[in-house]
Amino acid sequence: MGIGFATGRESGSTKEENIRLNLLAAYDLKYSNTKSTDYTNVNKKLLELIDATYFIGKTTIQTEIEYMRKENVINRAEGRLIFVTGYAGKRNIL
Repeated sequence: MGIGFATGRESGSTKEENIRLNLLAAYDLKYSNTKSTDYTNVNKKLLELIDATYFIGKTTIQTEIEYMRKENVINRAEGRLIFVTGYAGKRNIL
């Protein structure tokens, strides 16, 4: 899981006008036979502190690969290099 920080908008949770707190989670269901809720089930109190959450699974990743190939941002070989499976691939996605 990664936590991304972006500036420019007011955030009630941080009490700083130029900070937003976003949770980004790229997950692989093949890891230890997990299910999506193992990654997306976030404590409600924690969610109140976060401005936005993004959960990135296999379908989301494949959709992004197809979009980037269609727009000629990457080719098939580059897609395989960037969006590999396992921890390294999820780190690249984030």
